[in-house]
Amino acid sequence: MMQMVPPGKGRDSLESIPPLTPAMSAAALVVVQRDWNGWRKAMTPMAALQDVHWHQPAGAPRPLIHAYVSCRELTSGDVPHDCAGRAPHRLLICVLRQHTAPSVFCALVERANAAAGKA
Repeated sequence: MMQMVPPGKGRDSLESIPPLTPAMSAAALVVVQRDWNGWRKAMTPMAALQDVHWHQPAGAPRPLIHAYVSCRELTSGDVPHDCAGRAPHRLLICVLRQHTAPSVFCALVERANAAAGKA
């Protein structure tokens, strides 16, 4: 399977972004949203993101970074979900490049590409 890179970015530009150290990665907060075109957002630690992968939702112009996160890991903000008697549960969320620090987004791209390589 072909490796994905963020839209508009070549592999050379990804290599010029300094990698995150493990300490930086654990502390990094990521803006997440339930829908790629939604307006409600929340923050979660990067370490809380599970199963990072590429997914192209209906209507999206290209594959985007998606992951799962426990609803209890949302540290601020508001993404719509219903915990009705079954909290905590995993939410499928989207991470957009324009809301994410370049080094954090690069690390997520690497995780999504690694997952695509296993498929």
